[in-house]
Amino acid sequence: MAIKSYVPKKSTVIDRRSTDGGYYVAECEICGREFYPKRSNAKFCSNVCGQRAHRNTTLKKSETTVKPPKQIADESLEWTGAIAVYRFLQKKYNTRGDKAYILSNLKGIEKDDTFKYGKHVISKISTLKFIGWKE
Repeated sequence: MAIKSYVPKKSTVIDRRSTDGGYYVAECEICGREFYPKRSNAKFCSNVCGQRAHRNTTLKKSETTVKPPKQIADESLEWTGAIAVYRFLQKKYNTRGDKAYILSNLKGIEKDDTFKYGKHVISKISTLKFIGWKE
């Protein structure tokens, strides 16, 4: 016997309505389902939707921590952090398998030293700042 399809379990929304009135009606920010919360400031219909919202916000925060490179005069770029430099090199070149090599070299170079990868030369100008240019 082969499985044809999977029908997911329907989640139940607790109905807090009373015949006397005095209840809240809200719409879930994640799934859009109408629900009846205990509090006036409830945002989610269930713990599952609350967890999904939490995971989405933590992903968004981590994605925005690395600043994109700033364009500086005469075709040079500036980055904050070694990860930002690696992401730039990853877009320009096929860096598959070179992540540890690139990051260890970037973190290991001293101020005003340079690191060359492909046609780009990267120099460390402070503890977290890097500047790069094309040869």
